[in-house]
Amino acid sequence: MIRSKAIWHLDLSMNGVDARSIFCLAEAVAVNQGLRNFVLDSNPLGKVGISLLMKAETANIHNSFNVSIKGAD
Repeated sequence: MIRSKAIWHLDLSMNGVDARSIFCLAEAVAVNQGLRNFVLDSNPLGKVGISLLMKAETANIHNSFNVSIKGAD
């Protein structure tokens, strides 16, 4: 029997995640039921990327999670 494990902590710090990448990630984050901590420190998110991320955070009706964007552009 294969059991699925939920990702509860995802750290993508210093990985060059930009607004275009956040567009894809935000879609997944909005429906994720296990994520508790999402770390995007020191990435070039831009205003658009941060806006998309915040919309995804508020759109997630399954659970609340923490987002860290320290040092993000």
